[in-house]
Amino acid sequence: MMQNFKVSLLGGEYATPMSCREAHCEQYEKGWISTMNPADPDHAILIDWLRRRQSGREFREYPSEEALAYLPPCNENIILPPGLIVFLFEPGQQCFREHEDREVVFSHTKRGQRRIHAAPRDFNEHFNEEAYSVQRARERG
Repeated sequence: MMQNFKVSLLGGEYATPMSCREAHCEQYEKGWISTMNPADPDHAILIDWLRRRQSGREFREYPSEEALAYLPPCNENIILPPGLIVFLFEPGQQCFREHEDREVVFSHTKRGQRRIHAAPRDFNEHFNEEAYSVQRARERG
């Protein structure tokens, strides 16, 4: 008899948005820098968007030639070519990435019938019961 016990991560439509704090995001905890080239048309749009405070994030802005003096020590080996703009975002604010919490599904398929377990403990108990019955059947021959 074919059986299949499976633990799956759901994404897509089942994913739940999370805040940086909930996701233990490193950028939220330590802050981050964004370096942009004002000569690049896409970067110019982002620079304007940030400067007009439309992002909802607080930051400090420096020309790349001056930025190293203001960056945290962990950025000491960074090389910043002249002509760039560096945005320094302080810790404790939402970054620009989307964080998702994905649900875990515990399922068991037997004879084409799929059963979803509501709790991991139920899945584990069911798996152990089935494993025990298979072992007993093997022992009986």
